[in-house]
Amino acid sequence: MPFITPPVLRRSILLNALPPFASRNSCFLQPVLTTCFRGRFFAAAATAHRAVDIKNKEESHLLDAAPPIQNFINGVFVPSKAKKWIPLRNPATQEVLGRVPESTLGELESAVTAASHALVAWREVPIQQRQRVMFKLQHLIRENTEALAESITREQGKTLADARGDVFRGLEVVELTCGTASLMMGETMEGLANGVDTYSYKQPLGVCAGICPFNFPAMIPLWMFPVAVTCGNTYLLKPSERDPGAALLLAQMATEAGLPPGVLNIVHGTKHTVDFLCDHPSIKEAVARAEALMEEGAKEGAEILLDGRGIKVEGYPNGNFLGPSLLLFSSAAMAARNVAYREEIFAPVLNVVCVDSLEEAIQFVNASPYGNGTAIFTSSGAAARKYQKEIDVGQVGINVPIPVPLPFFSFTGSRGSLRGDLHFYGKEGVAFYTQTKTITSNWQFHAASAQAASSMPTLK
Repeated sequence: MPFITPPVLRRSILLNALPPFASRNSCFLQPVLTTCFRGRFFAAAATAHRAVDIKNKEESHLLDAAPPIQNFINGVFVPSKAKKWIPLRNPATQEVLGRVPESTLGELESAVTAASHALVAWREVPIQQRQRVMFKLQHLIRENTEALAESITREQGKTLADARGDVFRGLEVVELTCGTASLMMGETMEGLANGVDTYSYKQPLGVCAGICPFNFPAMIPLWMFPVAVTCGNTYLLKPSERDPGAALLLAQMATEAGLPPGVLNIVHGTKHTVDFLCDHPSIKEAVARAEALMEEGAKEGAEILLDGRGIKVEGYPNGNFLGPSLLLFSSAAMAARNVAYREEIFAPVLNVVCVDSLEEAIQFVNASPYGNGTAIFTSSGAAARKYQKEIDVGQVGINVPIPVPLPFFSFTGSRGSLRGDLHFYGKEGVAFYTQTKTITSNWQFHAASAQAASSMPTLK
């Protein structure tokens, strides 16, 4: 019986935050939004956090003493005049690393203005020169991979090995953008009629925006702005307030690589960008939520085979840790009704669902409203072929646990895991950040003006 992983839930989580970095060796890392929206400027509403007034005096003192995280506007770091701030914590120690601003409306508007002004010149820069900036950026990212990984671990809590992978998978997209010219080439056909030719160009959209979640601080921003700016757009990025360091560090690297002021701008927590929900960001609450979902899942019939709740890590008494956990569901019907399966836990919790056949497994996966990724592990070529053909999920792995494709292809979630009409990076990423202009011309050598007419042309 092949082992099948269920589709991964893909949510649009918005977050913001991070302190400025003084040198290449003191940096921070951030994640990004899994949902892109096409347009000259898009203001989204999908975040899970809002800065709130802190009542505890000790907490308030710690927040006031923490270094403020700055916006990056028009090529420079700009202190925020925000009246509300969000604590940026190390999830392993609860240490307050900095305070993230809920930026003012004026700060957001200045970022959009900077991007709009920069667009005029940047879109006219030859594609070869824009690609050279990406060549330099990928070199700087390689040179600073360890610093980026350490920042991710400090702000987001991943292991160093996982954080390095976060950086590397984003770096692959930057490498792909070094050859954007071939992906932006238009089409042409001559002789459609007597003296009539048709050809097309791909042109930049204008000012674009990206909103980032917390789970991949480096990878998802690198899926966004490098493709966009290499296509000739300018960009406004809002990182997660839980781990914004990566985004700011990457902005610093992009500037060093030669990206002009205003082409990439970063703001934190602005209401004009995101309609925040009411909950204050807290890793502690995330751990409690995962444990609560496990408990509710058990009450609804799931069996806890491996319980990672209550784990203690020596040297980190205030940390937020949850050990590996396994939940067993005796049937697909039980899993479909169980809150521990329906809700995305975002924790090291694996749901094991028992089914009687490959057909039932396919029906179970297809019944999910989400279609990000799924995998089958089998030694049967027939089972693998049946699964890949009948499964309604955008990314399928065969004996591959995480089927995220390399950048030559596109990140292809489907159904509830797709927002918009195109996907991340690859050919579809270039199509996302460009618009096609088609020209039909009539340059006959003789008597062109005498034959001109305003009636609908026919191809004769």
